[in-house]
Amino acid sequence: MSVKFWLIASAVFSAQQVILADEGSFSAATNALFRCGIRKRFGSQLIHHGRTAELGQWPWHVAMYHGEKYACGGSLIDQRHVLTSAHCVVRGKNRPNKSKNKNITIKV
Repeated sequence: MSVKFWLIASAVFSAQQVILADEGSFSAATNALFRCGIRKRFGSQLIHHGRTAELGQWPWHVAMYHGEKYACGGSLIDQRHVLTSAHCVVRGKNRPNKSKNKNITIKV
C-alpha cells in the first residue's frame, strides 16, 4: 500500500464507539438537532486563533479525547465520521496509534 493511501485512510477517522459528551449518544432523535454547516445555539466553548469563540460558532468542530485526555481536534463530515490530521491516529512512521485507552470520546 502506498503512503498516499495511508495518509488518506488515516485522515478519515471513524470511531467504533462515538459519544457526543455534551448531547448524549448520537441517535435519530439528535439528528433533528444538528444540520451540517448550521450553527447550534448551545455547546462547549472553544478557542479559535487565541480568542474565545462564541458558543455554537463552529458546529462542525469536535474535540477528540482518549479517555479523559485531549488528543486532537477534527471536523464532522457526516453523522459517523470525523476528519482529523493523520498524526492523531498514526504515530511515527505509519504505525497505528496504539493508545492504551481504546475508548474515544468526541465532544462537539
